[in-house]
Amino acid sequence: MVVDPLGRVVDEMPPLEEGLLGTDLDAAALRRARTIYPLLRDSRLDLVQRELKRIRAQRYELPTEPDRQEPGGTALTAATANEKADG
Repeated sequence: MVVDPLGRVVDEMPPLEEGLLGTDLDAAALRRARTIYPLLRDSRLDLVQRELKRIRAQRYELPTEPDRQEPGGTALTAATANEKADG
């Protein structure tokens, strides 16, 4: 079964048959879905980056770098600390 980003079934195979199904999705529908969904439209990239880093470290058993506190009390991740040092 192939489902578009809005949850509509675009194509499906006959029941009880095994196989590989591929189809083309409408590029305009994909763009609309990306602007409609708040998850994609209002994402906080700093939080996404921190979560991906945590998952990667957990999956590959990498040492994690603890978050530090900025003088004003704002939490700094390694990525944001590096950005501040560079800029």
